[in-house]
Amino acid sequence: MYFLINYNRRDAKLVCITEYADSAVATKAKLESEIEALNGDVKNEIVILEADSLAALKDSHGRYFNDLTNIRMK
Repeated sequence: MYFLINYNRRDAKLVCITEYADSAVATKAKLESEIEALNGDVKNEIVILEADSLAALKDSHGRYFNDLTNIRMK
């Protein structure tokens, strides 16, 4: 699985996470997210990470999941 993560560095909060089965589709979505972010005031970190599951991703990249109060899962 591929996970597209949009993370607000300034507030240290995960904005959105989207799961994809196909890396090409995830890469296209990342590019679209980056283009959208260019118009915003906040410089978010937008990355694609590969993991077997969301639980595995949380174990390997826990810093993205410290605050889950505002998370949107697509």
